Amino acid sequence: MFSLFVLLFLEGCFVKKESLKIPAYYKKAVELKRDKILDILKTKSEEVKTILIKTGKFRFIALSEKKGLKEKYPTVKGLLIADNKMDFRLQIFAPVVKSCVVDILQKGNNFKIWYPKKRTLYVGKSSTEIKVDSVIKENDKDLKYNLKNIRPLHIYETFFLKFNPESLKDVLVEEYDTKFHRYYLITVVGRDKNGNLIPQREYFLERSSLEVVRKKIFDNNGKIVEDINYYNFKKFGGISFPTYISLDRKMDGYRVEISIKKILLNHKLPSKSFILNLPEKYSKKILN
Repeated sequence: MFSLFVLLFLEGCFVKKESLKIPAYYKKAVELKRDKILDILKTKSEEVKTILIKTGKFRFIALSEKKGLKEKYPTVKGLLIADNKMDFRLQIFAPVVKSCVVDILQKGNNFKIWYPKKRTLYVGKSSTEIKVDSVIKENDKDLKYNLKNIRPLHIYETFFLKFNPESLKDVLVEEYDTKFHRYYLITVVGRDKNGNLIPQREYFLERSSLEVVRKKIFDNNGKIVEDINYYNFKKFGGISFPTYISLDRKMDGYRVEISIKKILLNHKLPSKSFILNLPEKYSKKILN
């Protein structure tokens, strides 16, 4: 009895107490019912109708399947115009001479990518996913070719939440907590060709700010194809919008980081916003 008492006493003496500081936004996580959560997401999905970014900065990063191996490219300035009808335009300018090095246009389900210096126009369908076999693998010498897998739809998807399920019965809502953050995880589900349930989109609604801080997009087999993270929200014309966006397309071997200094939301776009002017002679190639 005595030895047991001594043992318990000694164990108590050597107990190390640690205090974990809980962030304020963790403590401020709100409790909402399912209908309210979905209403917030639906409202956020519908409030942005047009986007005009005159002073955007873009960094394109080619990724390799080999861990830790990647190739970064300089941050470049770009002009971005888009609306919620699948129309999208992105012009990227050279760092020094400030001339347009690539002009990317999407109209509905059709896209064009124009390289002025090479006088080459690439065309394709936005809804056609890139074949996995065409993705550059880690043993290829030049990682920059991964950037050829970029499609306008990939970047377009970062700016519009597109929460429009066929039925709210196809939406799962759950609490998802990490060490420092608390979210509502909203998953839109569908079915594959065999009738099995698969995720289509996931939205992470941070529970103190009630901002969508992450979005995932899945293919028809339930594999993740796009992972988008949103940071540093600010008010633009009364609408809260992220000023830093990170887009990961690991399957296609690239990442895009977007910094926004100023953005115009829901302004009337110029009539020529989605018209691509081409010279008389150029080469044309079709992308799968």
